[in-house]
Amino acid sequence: MKRRLPFASGLAILAAGLAPGQARGQTAALHVNVNWSTGAPVANVRVGLATTGVTTVTDNMGHARLPLPAGIKNAAPIKLQIAPPPANLRLVSPWGGDTSVPATRFIGIVVMRRGEQVALSNGSVLYAMMSRSAARQAGPTALGLNDGGRVVRRAAFAMLPPVAPNDTPALVVPEVAEDSGFTLAQVNRAIAALPADDLDWRMVLLTAAFEYGTLDPFTTVFFEPYAARLSWGIGAFTLDGGLQRVLAQMQRRDPARFAAILGEDQGTIKDLLATHSASEAAPILSRMGVREGDTFALSAQWAGHLFELGSTPEFQRVQIEAMHSLTVQARRRTEALGFTSDRAVAVIYDLLYNFGSIRPDREAQFRVAVAEFSRVVGRPADEREKLALLNNIMVAHVPPLFRRAIALRRCALIYDKPCTPALGTRTAASYGIGWRTVGTGEPVPLANDPVILDRLMKASGWPRGEATDGPDA
Repeated sequence: MKRRLPFASGLAILAAGLAPGQARGQTAALHVNVNWSTGAPVANVRVGLATTGVTTVTDNMGHARLPLPAGIKNAAPIKLQIAPPPANLRLVSPWGGDTSVPATRFIGIVVMRRGEQVALSNGSVLYAMMSRSAARQAGPTALGLNDGGRVVRRAAFAMLPPVAPNDTPALVVPEVAEDSGFTLAQVNRAIAALPADDLDWRMVLLTAAFEYGTLDPFTTVFFEPYAARLSWGIGAFTLDGGLQRVLAQMQRRDPARFAAILGEDQGTIKDLLATHSASEAAPILSRMGVREGDTFALSAQWAGHLFELGSTPEFQRVQIEAMHSLTVQARRRTEALGFTSDRAVAVIYDLLYNFGSIRPDREAQFRVAVAEFSRVVGRPADEREKLALLNNIMVAHVPPLFRRAIALRRCALIYDKPCTPALGTRTAASYGIGWRTVGTGEPVPLANDPVILDRLMKASGWPRGEATDGPDA
């Protein structure tokens, strides 16, 4: 039976920046869990904060309590390190140790030995190499690191020159593979062995750049404290059914390992798996954290469980299989809506990722908008213009609080404009997602009419109306 993590689960006082279970005046600390890329704990290793020099040693379960600087707030940037840094070790997750203070005050760390072949079975290792390769080929971002490791400050973003990406950048470049101790052929074989294809990974890399930044998508938990909504994993699986299905499949894949990770919380997970929606799951979710006033936080105990599930290679394959089913759905919807390009698949994948589905009434509105475009403009809409029409219809039903953020997101996805800080100078093309026909790779013809594109970007209702909520509105 897996023993309970050595800390109190519970209260997250988000407004004050306090950790779950931390009282005012109490020393803030991170609860750290260090695993090898195999999922096994890393015992008796010294882990610390590079900025303060404070270190602590992990116990036999790979757990440690790492003091934080006084007054530090949630989301503050920090850099973790193994001290002294062994030459043959790599911090895979978070890559290079760069991360921020989570509300749960729990951080999971995945490490690997350079060149150790078993590490290539870990999705976090492969994803880190793909993400670093994308950065090397596309230039720095406003929120992350460039390939040299230099932090790019937000204030300097406006001064960064545009980067002209390769038409089809490699998923992994030789320099990144070699830095981790592998040949490019070894890494490519490991990626090909996973249940996802090239376009799948490019879409995941792009969406993860919006959603996760430099975080590992296999292990990251997002928790909305006021609505008590939880999403986790590479597919941002939620309690509307997707997360329950993924967890149930993990349990079937390796019941003993699953039980060992959940330990004494198996009763809670059993009850959670019996639910099929977020509303059904709400009473069980309340047992996975503590409510304070009108906010609720996932406990570090449960953040630890999800980290261990997410960093275990056989369970990562379950996540990838579930993610691939979403990309398959995106491809089918793309074809059904009359699109042909890999860019359209990526945009529709992103819409499904965020909205869950494209409702029949939205699809009907889209078809009316396409017909109206032809009438007003005097020619059929091209692939990009049709995607803009569909996206505008979907965005029109987003709460105003989030509408501008999604409008900025569509700049990179549809208009190839680097206007969101999450991507910096990158666009969808930077990830090798272009305007090519799926299957054949033939270019998709585009009108590239700047007047029409500008109008579609700024007026979400055009040509049916002139409601303006675009990024420049």
